[in-house]
Amino acid sequence: MLLSGLLVMADWLASSEMLGNDPSRPLFPLIQLDQTIDDIDEDERANRAFNNWYVSDELEPHQVSLATDPYFERWGFHARPVQAAVTKAIADTVDPGAVIIEAPMGLGKTEIALLAAEQLAYKSGRNGLFFGLPTQATANAMFTRVEDWLNQVQPEDAGKISMHLMHGKAAFNPAFTSLPDAVAVDNDAEAARDDEAAVVNSWFSGKKTILDEVDVGTVDHLLLMALKQKHLMLRHLGLSKKVVIIDEIHAYDAYMSQYLARALEWLGAYHVPVVMLSATLPKQRRNALLAAYYRGKYHRNLLRLQDVAPQNWQKSEAYPLVTIMDGPRIHQVTEFASQSDQQPQLVDVQRFDGDDEALVESILNAIDAGGIAGVIVNTVSRAQTVAQLLAPHVPVITLHSAFLAPDRVKLEDTLQRSIGKDDQRPHKLVVVGTKCWSSHLILTLIFCIAILRR
Repeated sequence: MLLSGLLVMADWLASSEMLGNDPSRPLFPLIQLDQTIDDIDEDERANRAFNNWYVSDELEPHQVSLATDPYFERWGFHARPVQAAVTKAIADTVDPGAVIIEAPMGLGKTEIALLAAEQLAYKSGRNGLFFGLPTQATANAMFTRVEDWLNQVQPEDAGKISMHLMHGKAAFNPAFTSLPDAVAVDNDAEAARDDEAAVVNSWFSGKKTILDEVDVGTVDHLLLMALKQKHLMLRHLGLSKKVVIIDEIHAYDAYMSQYLARALEWLGAYHVPVVMLSATLPKQRRNALLAAYYRGKYHRNLLRLQDVAPQNWQKSEAYPLVTIMDGPRIHQVTEFASQSDQQPQLVDVQRFDGDDEALVESILNAIDAGGIAGVIVNTVSRAQTVAQLLAPHVPVITLHSAFLAPDRVKLEDTLQRSIGKDDQRPHKLVVVGTKCWSSHLILTLIFCIAILRR
């Protein structure tokens, strides 16, 4: 599969007359009718094409030092006990494969995953990253965080890294479209600031996007790895050189889970490190994910190898829980240092049975002294109704699938600026959205940031 992908990539590259639409960047221009093979210096032609094409660099993984706090160096905060334990556990591995991290929302699993990607890339010799998320909204929010991380880890004297946002509405995302063009940066160093590591290489577009160095997008681009389709080998080739992160691993239905299991088998066969994140993962699901990866890597049934894992590891209900596959062995981290600021989280469930006025009254009472509320409903019409009832009393942001793509992007940006990681949090705000499109983004921003602030 990988050899076929390399052949197709080489063929497409050799069929490119120029890089993008820039005639000053010739790759393999057509041979004139009056030329013969004796008129062509093949070495010079190939070297010129390669030099013109190689306008972005590879991700350069470095060993993560635990002598200091890497979380403070990357993000300016000291590692929480779970974060420190996961980073230490991965550092102790020899042949890391699948890593499943189960921890509460707001604990910093994204930072854990990105630091783990550095460690796993260094240990396995990978030079790229794919970050898969369940929705376009969450992919948009994650794109800027991965870009900031890339600016931190790529040395200033190294080349720029080509990066893409992979979903159907990526062209409407200002963070992606504002990235400088790799050709322009290569021609003029002032086209990008020194502290910006990310660029866009136009050659990696369309079916070739997955071949790029760093990709953030919806998880379907990973699931397609398990689907018999045209140019499948390019997808395998692109993912085989990356560390793969899958967020909200519990969020996929039975149909998608079958494709995910087969994709994990392929990733295991290529020895690709995979980091899977979840706040609510059933143990049966965890075991199935590990078994799929193990089956691909070792062509054996994980469930029969009881001597390479802690006793009763499959039944563990510890929380938080980190499960790491190191070679054929399974390690689990269940004990974490106490955290002084950790407080119990109370969840209160009330039923309103479709009574929108009672729902609105409850929301207004809950944030009477200030706060942020998220309202997730089933339909666009109900979201509009609830928003109209709330609007006279409190600021409201409404998110649903009936907005045009440019307007949805603006609303997402407004939401992130209001209650995101680097926000200017208002005294009161209610966010109303439909569950199919915005629930992950709303709940993550509202609940996780509230915990972090506490």
